[in-house]
Amino acid sequence: MRAVAGILNNNGMVLIVRYKNPIREEYQWFFPMVKLDEGVSPKKEIKEYFKEKFNLDVDITGDVIKFEPSYDPETIIYIYPLKISGGFLKSSGDFEIVKWINPKEVPKYFSARLTYNISKFLDLE
Repeated sequence: MRAVAGILNNNGMVLIVRYKNPIREEYQWFFPMVKLDEGVSPKKEIKEYFKEKFNLDVDITGDVIKFEPSYDPETIIYIYPLKISGGFLKSSGDFEIVKWINPKEVPKYFSARLTYNISKFLDLE
């Protein structure tokens, strides 16, 4: 499976969501993420996803991070750093919880071990 996620940073806080993981069939926290269909551009998809699910226009602010979860070696998640360029946050209701947190709090929410690149981007080193 391929997916794309966004680390949305706004005024020093990052957006995380609690959702049901389709692979593990359990609830977990992660950055907003969507499954990629074959041939779909990750950059285009993450922008459309934030518009549809959160009513936000976003810009990509850096290089992609490739994350391969240890629990599923066939999954690749492309993670982009994002910033808000328009709109206002309004969740579509597809998530159990939508929450802004300090980046230093991310490790206590996530069940998967953060990669070096994600930790570096969040300034957690």
